Amino acid sequence: MKKVSNILNIALDIFMVLFLIFSAFTLVVSLSQKTEEPGGRVSRIFGITVRSVQSESMEAYDEDGKKADGAFFKGDI
Repeated sequence: MKKVSNILNIALDIFMVLFLIFSAFTLVVSLSQKTEEPGGRVSRIFGITVRSVQSESMEAYDEDGKKADGAFFKGDI
């Protein structure tokens, strides 16, 4: 029984190592893919483009001078 348990543990360890290698490879490939857009070349992760707000042009405040809900501020992603 102990021998079977050891074999299953080794098989599980091998599976986990292969899974981590596959995940790392997928991450590297996803991050290295760039597409040409009007703003230049951008990276896409699973079809999603991550960008950050570079200026204060999208900021919005309510009547009390507090940040408005749904507004974007410089540095937001």
